Order: sequence, then structure tokens, then C-alpha cells
Amino acid sequence: LVICQEVAEHVEPVHTDVLVDNIKRHVGKNGYLVMTAAKPGQGGAMHLNCRPKSFWIEKMERMGLSYQDDITERLMSEWKEGGAPLCVHENLMVFKR
Repeated sequence: LVICQEVAEHVEPVHTDVLVDNIKRHVGKNGYLVMTAAKPGQGGAMHLNCRPKSFWIEKMERMGLSYQDDITERLMSEWKEGGAPLCVHENLMVFKR
């Protein structure tokens, strides 16, 4: 399991592919990635790379990680019920290699 939580938006856009490649290298065979990333318009300091979920899903799928909609939705609900900040549970994405 690799976790990349609220990091991607702090990476300069020119280095996006480096971030994605580094994540991919650490997700083992049949491994998972749990990721959150700020969406456009989300407040916060030093947000240089705010992108919609669709951007990250497309990037990860091109790298061989498949988006897990059912797991993502279940975790989003559980995190919301558990009191996670709105930006965290709304930005959640789960991928599997």
C-alpha cells in the first residue's frame, strides 16, 4: 500500500510525471495506492498543481494503475463519517496495480 495524501498539489506542474513515476515504482504487484490531491479552487498554501480527479485518474491509469471506484466510494463515506476534513475525503482516489 502506497499513500500519497495532499502532496501532488504542492509539486510544480513540470514535475508531475516524476511524482507519478515515483508513486508507480513503489506500488508493488497487486498493490494499492490511496491518494488525495487538491482540486482546482481549493484553498490552501503553496498549491501549485491543483487538478480535477479525472486528471490524476488518467495519469495513473496510463501508468498501469486502475481506478477503484467502489473502494474509493466506500472509503470516502467512511472517512466522512469519521470526521475527516472535507478536502481529504472529497479528494480521495484508490488505485490498484
